[in-house]
Amino acid sequence: MARRAAPLLLLALLALIAASYVDAAPAVYVVAAIVAAFAVGLISPALGVAATLGLAPAADGLAALVQYGTASAHEQVGIGWIEPVFVGVAGGMVTRIAWRGGGSVEPLPAARFYVVAMVGALVAVVSGYTAVWRGDAGYLMVLMWRALPYQLVSEPTHALRAGLVLLAAPLWLWLVRTSVGGPGEARAVSLAWLGGALVTAMFGTWMWLRGEGLPPPRTRSVLEGVNSYGSYLVLTLFVALAVIASGRRRRPTIFAVVVLGATAWMLLLTGSKIALAAAVTAVTGVALASLRGRWLRVALAAIVAALAVLVLWHAVEVRYPRGVPSILSEFTTSPDLVGYFVEYRLPIWSASARAVVENPAFGIGPGMLFRDIGNYYGDESGWRPENENAHNYFLQLAAETGLLGLAGFAWVLWACLRPALTDRGPHAAPRRLLAVGALGYLATLLTGHPLLLSRQVVLFWGVVGLASVPFATGAPAPPRRRVVALYPWAVLAVLVLTLLWRPVTLTCSRPPDSRTPVTWKFVMGFHGPERSPEWTWRWMKDAGQLMLCNHTGRPLVADLTFTTAAFAEPRRLAVYANGRPVARLALTPILNASPAFTTLSLPGLALPPGRRDLVFVPSPGPRRADAVLRNADPRRLSVVLGDPVIAIRPSP
Repeated sequence: MARRAAPLLLLALLALIAASYVDAAPAVYVVAAIVAAFAVGLISPALGVAATLGLAPAADGLAALVQYGTASAHEQVGIGWIEPVFVGVAGGMVTRIAWRGGGSVEPLPAARFYVVAMVGALVAVVSGYTAVWRGDAGYLMVLMWRALPYQLVSEPTHALRAGLVLLAAPLWLWLVRTSVGGPGEARAVSLAWLGGALVTAMFGTWMWLRGEGLPPPRTRSVLEGVNSYGSYLVLTLFVALAVIASGRRRRPTIFAVVVLGATAWMLLLTGSKIALAAAVTAVTGVALASLRGRWLRVALAAIVAALAVLVLWHAVEVRYPRGVPSILSEFTTSPDLVGYFVEYRLPIWSASARAVVENPAFGIGPGMLFRDIGNYYGDESGWRPENENAHNYFLQLAAETGLLGLAGFAWVLWACLRPALTDRGPHAAPRRLLAVGALGYLATLLTGHPLLLSRQVVLFWGVVGLASVPFATGAPAPPRRRVVALYPWAVLAVLVLTLLWRPVTLTCSRPPDSRTPVTWKFVMGFHGPERSPEWTWRWMKDAGQLMLCNHTGRPLVADLTFTTAAFAEPRRLAVYANGRPVARLALTPILNASPAFTTLSLPGLALPPGRRDLVFVPSPGPRRADAVLRNADPRRLSVVLGDPVIAIRPSP
């Protein structure tokens, strides 16, 4: 019974996650994707792994092709479409495991530690916000759950999504290890990966020929960014080499060689210096290891020849009409690289390190560094954005999940990759190549953060899972079961320590002007500001939060005034401070898109030193806007709120 309970609970969680996507995109496509993926995962788990890894790099392009008739609109599809596919496939695989009474492979002890660390980091940040919201914490959780499909990195609601993305890694690793049962299935999964890679390479080349890119002629195909795409290409390079090294069949080998050439071409076209450096270093290491095989030697010789041609190309200053990025010259001008690092990377790396030092155990919370990095700058000069990621995934992970999270990440990788790298069996070459590809991917994390993206999590941990499955036998070695019985107690200890140790108060950033006694910021539940000659307002997505910061160091009393109106139907707006209602207002609806604003006054509001939050809760909830507004706005709207006007009362 206990072995069935965990998969059933996991299945229930996946069902709740799937439900949050139905309203995030055209429901018919979302439901179709989830149901089809669920069926594939239930009937054939290995096929589910292959389909997921093959579709991951091209899912958004395919969705754009279906919705808009062109894959070039892949940035307009609203959500990452591999996410509902992953939820469906994982749900089908977990259902199969629950039906049969357990998976064929036990989770790694390292993965259990990883889960404990990530749950602790997630509980830490959520407990901080629920302490502020108090009686309104239920609304906060609703906001976080509804925000799951969206990459809202500047809002606190992103914490739950970021935490679940981190927790998806060990789940996917376990499912891949459980589902891929032999060398034939492992090779089929790898070929599916190469199929997706070839599609994205063809699309990227088409973009390049049309002069599209970031900026031209750099292209990212249908993946997120130049460096993220480069990280994926490093993995693809070694998946192709693994297929070449694993089989004697001619057609799959020829196909892998073709994809290998396309991947090398796209590595040059993207212009990602870190990806090219990682690929060249890893391929050189493989060559020095003297792997055997005629096709493998041919492939390595082709890569070396391509690099030699590129060097000669730049030496004679020849330029293709549309231009291949001059990335080699950037390697040779090291002072420029050093200057770039000092100006644009050192400040944010230093701020990320301070976040680790101040929150060493569980970090500042999954997904929170982008939003809060401005609070950790020191006296360094250079680029100091208020909202930015660390551009170093290891620093990012340590800042957001603490040293425990970073240790769990490293332990899982060690447990999966070390057996592959040390395997000297007669059929070990594919495993070693996949493990080397994973190491090359990790090298790109030194200057990037692709694993913040859901599809990159699916791709990377899929390769790590394949590397842990011997191609010759397909039977992963069972993990040692030492201290496994202690993990439930470890989870309980993490939760208790998180709630007792981590402060639940949220601090204010330094004011931009020392003469400003009180500052404010809409931090959750609002769309961006909209302006007209007469008004500036924000549409509420649902319940929203306003942060007030008293920088004087002494208690103040202020009168707050807002302009507000309801959307589409009469609504009630309740305002809470520390879980207690401070105002309730009945609002008349906006007619014909002409706001009939009402004044909301909060007189005599006490502002203690530091931070105070106001929570705005509309009833009923949001509605889609396209039935009323003239511009067919597709957002879910409820109440419009203007910027607050704050009047500080004179001290008695």
